[in-house]
Amino acid sequence: MKTEKITVNLSETEVAQLEFLVAKGLYASRADYIRLAVRRQNELHKGDFDQFLDMPETQPNTRNMKFLGIAQVSKFDLEEYLERGTKLSIKGVGVLNFPKDVSVQLIERTVADFKMSGKIVASEEVKEFLAGKFS
Repeated sequence: MKTEKITVNLSETEVAQLEFLVAKGLYASRADYIRLAVRRQNELHKGDFDQFLDMPETQPNTRNMKFLGIAQVSKFDLEEYLERGTKLSIKGVGVLNFPKDVSVQLIERTVADFKMSGKIVASEEVKEFLAGKFS
């Protein structure tokens, strides 16, 4: 899994407590402790993620796609929706990948709705289109 570096400011007391737990061998490192704390907090907020991802019943000729984590929508996927006359409604939290061969025109013809919290990996044109049309 790809990771992203962030900066966290902690008080001297919090750092001392963290260092104590690492020195005691309860955690392998500061980063290990912080990753675990983030995972635990995300579990506590699972209901918030579920509420965001809740989607109404699929409209006629529309397929709902919801995800928590990593997902990809390929050119092949979108072309299949286009052939079937089906639109795609996307809602996700995490990372969504549109490969470089996915064009703005194809997304415009196949994506009915788009709500995303996280990172979009796509061409700049696709990112700009999604931000402009579905913001």
